[in-house]
Amino acid sequence: MDKTCVFKALTAIVVIALIVVTAPALMAYHSGTSLRCSQCHTQHFSQTHNYTTAPITPTTDKAPLGTTPRIYLLKDTVNAICKSCHDDAGSKDVVGAFSPTTPFVREAGALNELGGTGDYAEWKGHTLGSVATAPGGIWSDSAGLKCTDCHEPHGDPAGALDLSGVPIPVPYRNLNTEAGGASRGSINVSLANGATNDTSKDVWIKASGFSTNNIAYNEPSTTRSAMAEWCQKCHTNVHGDVGGTTIGGSGSPATQFTRHPSAGVDVGAVGDLTHSSLIRLNSLTNKVKLMGYTGTGAAPSTVTPTCITCHKAHGNKNPFGLIYMSGTGTVTEEGDSGTSVKDLCKQCHVQGT
Repeated sequence: MDKTCVFKALTAIVVIALIVVTAPALMAYHSGTSLRCSQCHTQHFSQTHNYTTAPITPTTDKAPLGTTPRIYLLKDTVNAICKSCHDDAGSKDVVGAFSPTTPFVREAGALNELGGTGDYAEWKGHTLGSVATAPGGIWSDSAGLKCTDCHEPHGDPAGALDLSGVPIPVPYRNLNTEAGGASRGSINVSLANGATNDTSKDVWIKASGFSTNNIAYNEPSTTRSAMAEWCQKCHTNVHGDVGGTTIGGSGSPATQFTRHPSAGVDVGAVGDLTHSSLIRLNSLTNKVKLMGYTGTGAAPSTVTPTCITCHKAHGNKNPFGLIYMSGTGTVTEEGDSGTSVKDLCKQCHVQGT
């Protein structure tokens, strides 16, 4: 290769790099000015100072070097790097207790860690470092659960094409489309972002940030849930089609389920007007998140529960990350004034006392 060819090749590489770094519109998160490559990666594992100041500090170079070089030129283990930004007192904290300057209720709740006890013990949600098999499935990470088992740190470029020439949508919260070792469809994000809700999308982001008040879940299809299908790849046997081998159910509307459905069944679909579960739901001030409910006013007759209706995606202080929502009191990551799983069930069910 002559010098001209070498120059052209290097120029092309530089241009591509500049496009990736300077075009935040192409990426979901971790792009543009929100994150620098050098905050997670190091070319030679010899860095002793920042690009502008010395020494390295957590505020300007979030992940200082670990003890040994790692694959993908990572500065440290995946979880250590992620925690350098997402386990602190700021609004991006998703591990354990939460105390930002202006507190809010995190939509996904909080992860716990291997060996955790007390409020964030191992059994209360997704556990970083755990090698346990996912409940209801067969998948596990033999090296310990990592943030990147569920999230793609770089995101997928909006407008980019996959190898088949199909456009790659921006995934919600950088969710990894191949998490659990199997390919899965992306969860589309409504770009309404404070404007009119696009109900053809699975998620309505009312405003930026991780607050539960900023997110609502749509139901583009009456028979499926993109979020449930995403969760299914690890928690295989607790998801599926109504009437199928995993969920069961018969009749129209379906009853006699063998596992709780996460799509295809509306609240209040069974029962007369006097005993309607939907009437019960709409009598409550605080409601769990349901597909097809925007979070204000009365829930329509088509609202449907899914995985994140009952569970915090990361976890919380309750077993299995359950949301004990009684319907009254101050809303927290654990629910409100509810104290048990019975309070959660009675959001949508009128049986019992």
